[in-house]
Amino acid sequence: MKYKHVDLLQDTKCPYCATVVPAGASVCSGCNALFCVKDRVIKMGFLFFIVGLFLGSQLSEGNGGFNAIGIAIVGTLLVKQHDENNPMWLRIE
Repeated sequence: MKYKHVDLLQDTKCPYCATVVPAGASVCSGCNALFCVKDRVIKMGFLFFIVGLFLGSQLSEGNGGFNAIGIAIVGTLLVKQHDENNPMWLRIE
């Protein structure tokens, strides 16, 4: 999975080593933990498109492509909004 760095809005203690990480930073200087969000928009968009194709072919005749595109767009936007609103600390060892 890919992750995207996010800058801290205020000084925060690293949950792994308790080093104070200043606002505007996204990497802990004590243990190199990253403050980030998941970046899974492309994968989830493709998944929603496939589900949309299946549902579109089952529920309507001739409009499956439009249904698939609509479901892919809405699903991808919801996933992106969820990921951006839930930043996390990540430490790769």
